[in-house]
Amino acid sequence: GRKLLVDVSTAAKVNDLYFASSDSGLSECVLSPDGTALAYVIGGELFCRSLDGSSQRLLTKSISGECDVSWSDDSRQLAFVGREENGNILRIISSNDPERPDLSASHDFYLSEPIVSEQPLRSPLISPSQTRIAYIRGETQLVVPDLKKLTERTIAEKNPIGEFSWSPDSRYIVY
Repeated sequence: GRKLLVDVSTAAKVNDLYFASSDSGLSECVLSPDGTALAYVIGGELFCRSLDGSSQRLLTKSISGECDVSWSDDSRQLAFVGREENGNILRIISSNDPERPDLSASHDFYLSEPIVSEQPLRSPLISPSQTRIAYIRGETQLVVPDLKKLTERTIAEKNPIGEFSWSPDSRYIVY
């Protein structure tokens, strides 16, 4: 296979200069919907970099590592799954810096309360309205939690659930 070289540089305020290639544990790369940033996982840690090279941030520091990264439609939030000792978690990260709303430039982040499951979690997808998230639990459950009430609704149970998407008005899910 071909090697992919990812040059990762940062402002000293956040972390040291770091160069990475696929040999250094690059496991995912996801381009933002607006085409201005790249989210990627290296060695289990989630990074975000502006494509113009002006900024980059390490978004997570975890023991277990992140995967299944997806952007919100407005390119301001990332949903991801983490594997931890007590199970699997799903979280959403966004900028908490009003002067720097882009994840690649922010110095302060908001990390949602985790959704925790003993079963594998995958394919988190933030709704276009950015008010809901859907994901697959196990292989057969399509779940939409109410993040404010901390409850959840299983939309479908079929074996197995593949890809799905939100309708533009965030009212429906097609799978």
